[in-house]
Amino acid sequence: GWVSMAYLEVVNGGQEVNRVTDNGITIICDYIPAGHKNRPGKDNPCAYITIHETGNVARGADEQAHASYLKSSAAEQNKVSWHYTVDAHRIVQHLPDSETAYHAGDGPSGPGNSTSIGVEICVDQGGDFELAKTNAAALIRLLMTEHGIPIERVVQHHWWNGKDCPYTIRHTGAWKRFLALCDKSEDEPWYAQARDWVMSRSISDGTRPDTPATRAEVWQMLRRLG
Repeated sequence: GWVSMAYLEVVNGGQEVNRVTDNGITIICDYIPAGHKNRPGKDNPCAYITIHETGNVARGADEQAHASYLKSSAAEQNKVSWHYTVDAHRIVQHLPDSETAYHAGDGPSGPGNSTSIGVEICVDQGGDFELAKTNAAALIRLLMTEHGIPIERVVQHHWWNGKDCPYTIRHTGAWKRFLALCDKSEDEPWYAQARDWVMSRSISDGTRPDTPATRAEVWQMLRRLG
């Protein structure tokens, strides 16, 4: 008839606290206060994951800065919100996955806002965008596992309303490489971490792992590295 408190764990918004990605980053919960106009509070079926870039290249425009912005009167007035912000060092969650947000630009009832989890990747000056993408991919892998979302439903912001976002990923031809990082198989080869590292820095596209490289290809990879 009783349960010891030692066996209970606090949950936040229906999700466990201290969730950790497979690359070792603990997700920090810093929720938009309930009742704010940019926290609609409607149910989100978590059918998709939508990838954004913050677009803010100012120095210091990291995940903490965006967490503060989402709790501000400006964000509330403009009805702007999303679920996660990722930079080179941290991941912050602003809303429970089970709640909708205003991030896809397709209206309060649009499928982007009402059925997807919004993830913003920081592009701040002085940050490491490649590492931020790596961390974002780790977050995506966790969300795909938690909600049973297939890789085909990891989409760009552009997919919902035509906005040129995520801008840098789109304009560097890196979308397929990013999806490859998100879709790591359970039975990974021994070189998986090295492959992910070179892909995240656009040194190699990760293809033909068992094929000998020509000198020209090695030269080109060294040039990209240096």
